[in-house]
This record gives sequence, C-alpha cells and structure tokens, in this order.
Amino acid sequence: MTELSPVRGAEVDGPIRRSSGDGGFTLVFFALAIVALMGIAALVVDLGYWYLHANRIQRAADSAALAGVVYMPGDTGQATTVADEVAASNGFTTGVSVITQVQDPSLNAHQLKVSITDPGVPTFFAKVFGIDSITETRSSTAEYLPPVPLGSAENSFGTGDLPLGLGNPTNIWAAVNGYCTSKENGDEFLSGFDATFNGSSFDCPANGDTLSAPATANFEYTPSGYTYDIETPDQTPGGFVQSPLTVAAYDPSYNPGGCPSGGETPDNSIGQSGTQITTTFTLYYAPDPINPPSAVNKMWTDTFATNDPGSCGQWVELGNGNGNVNGNGGGIPAGADNGTYQLVVATQADQPNSDGTNAYGLEVYPAGSPFSRCSTIPTVAWYSTTCPIIQGQSALSVYVNSSSSMGTFYLANIDSTYDNKTMDIDLFDPGEGDHYIQILDPDGNPVPFDYTTIDACSSSPPYPPSPHVGSTDCAGGPGIQFPQTTILGTSAAGTFNGQSVPDVLDVSGTIKPPTGEESASEFNDRHLQLSVTVPPGTSGWWQIVYYSNSQVSDRTTWTVSLSGSPIHLVP
Repeated sequence: MTELSPVRGAEVDGPIRRSSGDGGFTLVFFALAIVALMGIAALVVDLGYWYLHANRIQRAADSAALAGVVYMPGDTGQATTVADEVAASNGFTTGVSVITQVQDPSLNAHQLKVSITDPGVPTFFAKVFGIDSITETRSSTAEYLPPVPLGSAENSFGTGDLPLGLGNPTNIWAAVNGYCTSKENGDEFLSGFDATFNGSSFDCPANGDTLSAPATANFEYTPSGYTYDIETPDQTPGGFVQSPLTVAAYDPSYNPGGCPSGGETPDNSIGQSGTQITTTFTLYYAPDPINPPSAVNKMWTDTFATNDPGSCGQWVELGNGNGNVNGNGGGIPAGADNGTYQLVVATQADQPNSDGTNAYGLEVYPAGSPFSRCSTIPTVAWYSTTCPIIQGQSALSVYVNSSSSMGTFYLANIDSTYDNKTMDIDLFDPGEGDHYIQILDPDGNPVPFDYTTIDACSSSPPYPPSPHVGSTDCAGGPGIQFPQTTILGTSAAGTFNGQSVPDVLDVSGTIKPPTGEESASEFNDRHLQLSVTVPPGTSGWWQIVYYSNSQVSDRTTWTVSLSGSPIHLVP
C-alpha cells in the first residue's frame, strides 16, 4: 500500500521521517547563558559593593588622619588616640585593622598616615564561586601646618630695654591699645575705631553711639586680644610639669604718667588727659591645638587697673591675684599637663576714655628661682634644652623701640615643612619715622621680596578682596590710593650711613593723610604685605630689620602666614 505525503497527490517511498527540531540546543544555550549572566551579575553587584565599601574605608582613613594630625608633632600619643577614635566612629573597629603611623620615616614631623584594612568585606553573587569575602585596604596621609611661632625663641618676650643678664636687650615691647584708640595708632585688633582725628586731637567715643563722619568702627576689632603660646620644657606625651613655672609680666598696668620709682614702660596717652585702660592677663591650658581654649581649661585671670601701684615699673608674678580660678596656683603649677598653654592679653571692651597704649614685658621661668635667660636656638650662647618658650600666636602687637639707628628683631620660626611656599608678612601701620625695612633668612642673609598693600574699601562685611579694611583709605590726597591689590614693587638696594644695603623697602615716604587721619607716613593705617618664597632646606628664625635716620620707633602689628590650607591631605 502506498503512503501519501502531506502534499496532495504526492507519493513517497518508505516510512515518513519527522524533524528532530532545535529544542535541545536551545535549552543548553539558555543554561549556559544563565550561568554567564549570573557571573556578570555577580561581577557587577559585588564589584560595585566593593568599590563603595573601599570609598567608605578611604573616607574613614581621610577623616582619621585629618583629625589626628593636628596633634603632630607635639603629642603623637594623642594623635594616634584621636585617629583611632574617628576610625571607630566611622564603623571600623572589631575585626578591622587600623594602623596609625606616627614614626614613618617617609613622613615629616607634621604628617600623619592612617591605614585601615577590612579583611571581611562580604560578597553576594560571588559566593556561587566559593568567594565568601575579600580584604580591602586604604591609606591616607594628612599634613598640619600649625600657626607660625612669632617673635621669640626664648623664655621672655617684649622686654624692651630691660637687662636680661645675658646678651643685649631686645628693644621691642609687647603692647596693647585701649578700646577708644584709633586703629591708625598701630594696634590692628584691639582698637575699636578708625579715622577719629578731628583736626586737632582724637575723638574717643565710648561705644560707637557718638561717632561722627568720617570716623568709623574698626571692623578688625577683636576683643579677645592677643595670644601667646607657652611651651613647657618636657613635651613627653601624657607627661606632667615636674617643677612649677612662674609667668611674670613687667609693668602690666597702664601708667601714662610714669611710676613713682621710675622704670616704667613707654605707655602713651594718645588722646585727652586722664585716660584709663584696664588690662587682663588670662592663662588657659590648650590641649586642642586648632580650637580656642574653653572656660573649663582656664587657669587664672589677673586684672590690672590704671596706675596700679603694686605693678608699676616692676615684675609681677601672674596668677596670684583675685582672678585665680579652679584652685590653681600662680603660673603653671607642678603636676599640670605638659604641652601648650595660652596667655591671652586684652584690654577692656567699651571702656570710655581709653585712648592710649599700654606696653609691658613677659617672662617664664622655674618658680622659686631667679629669672635666667634661655633660648631654643642652638647657636645662641644661652641655649638650653629645658627652656620654656613664650612666643606670639597669630599676631604680634608691639612697640619697636631702639636707641640706635638699626634694630633687628625675631619675626617667625619657619621649618623645612614650608619649603617653596610663599610666606606673607603683614606689617600693619609700619615704619613711621623709620627709613628702611629688611627681611633676613635664618642664616642672617637679606632676602628679596615683593610688596603690596592689601586693604579693601568696603565699610561692612564682606571685605573683598581681603579681610583687611582701611576705613578711610579710599579717599584722600596723593600717594597710594585704595583699593590697591597689585604688586607695588620689589625690594631693592638702598644706602644707609653711606653704605649700600641690599633688599630693603623704603618706608620713609609721606602722603597727604586722608580725612580723619593724622599721620602723613606713607603706610600709616595700611596693611603692607611682604611676600617671600621660602628656599628649600631653610629652617629656623627669620628676622626683620629696621633702619632709621635717628632711632628706631614704631607702634605696629605683625602677622605671618604661609600659602596653602593649614590642614590638608597629601596626595
């Protein structure tokens, strides 16, 4: 019998063969594709999680390094503790290795390296391939460039013409002005006003309510005053002061009429007679180097009224007065923590008729012993490895006063951490009555510098292009007009006493003073900025030199800063 094909009328020989189809191949291909897709999913999901977790570790390491580095190099123990605490606060504690490297020879003294290793980073799809966890490590190095130490490498500061037993007098007094002073008199931060000269004398408004044009408030007024850092001799982490230290001030009270027994500092009544200035000296322990000390760390406060008979023209041990708090004795007592203490000097805010300057001196030395001059500079004859230091922080308000026609003064201590950075030396109201200013490197060599003025014309915040304000510097007669933020020039050779002197700035020029100001000195009431590139390998104390046609005299405020953020991560 013949079997018909599905096509009508067609005939075939033999049995019909049915197609086997592609179903088996498709199933195999689909199974293989699923495995591949799962592998890709595992790769994408797990790699994404590992990447995110690595970023989390990196952020924790960055935060830990930045938090701990501010204690370098003075307290490596605290630097390690703080870094570990911050790493823990970011979740990296149990089962995680946190390595804080404070003695790494590849780092400088101001750097801190933190490495975090997490050996148990979980997996998800990768478990299919037997991978339950992986290990991730991230590191971060931070650097802290602390405020530049100013003015002193010794256990005294601002002692003027007082004999110190060794070497020459310093010929520079520490000084603060009263609240009612005009800023043009040289105190950048404690003078409450500016441009108060009325043509014959200075107005002295008590609280700003009676200001008359063109007088204005000093927008840089800082009632907290000026801070001096006192470094105890033993910087061992966790250590204590073995012997108490005396903190003393010479003639700390304002005495414009002099002292009955003489020996007074050059206090000056700038305005009307009968001026009154109340001066306070407050000591704090400063365990946190980047935050102002709080009331809980206050040791004591001593207050000195005008014409105080117990302090006029003599040394006074601070901390023994009625301002003593927390049961602490005077100075820095034995058993106190080693480290940095801050002595804050200020004049009373809103004090009427306080138009004057109070000059004073400071010393720190072992209690119970007479003062003995010491220095931390190895090349100085009175060098000592156990010398307590007192030096300015952020700004120095000084009265430069030398009987000779040339004076050299410590300016700032710059170590090799700052190689190739730009050092900006801001001299407020400098050079009145003087001829030249010169800058010396730590080897005593004159260095070239650019100079400019950095005052702004704004009368209220913000103050573009800088926070420095010369309230009346936008008007007036010939001379340097403001705003002026371009480079005015560079240092050049000059002639002094018939001899050539290199790299000096002539500050002897005069201008017609703007309305409300008295002095015709070219840089009166101005911020003169000298910019110096720090040469590689330079470390030590830079100095400033004044040259005068008669004798050096200048009431001024100095600050020093360096380029770059003070706290930053190192690439």
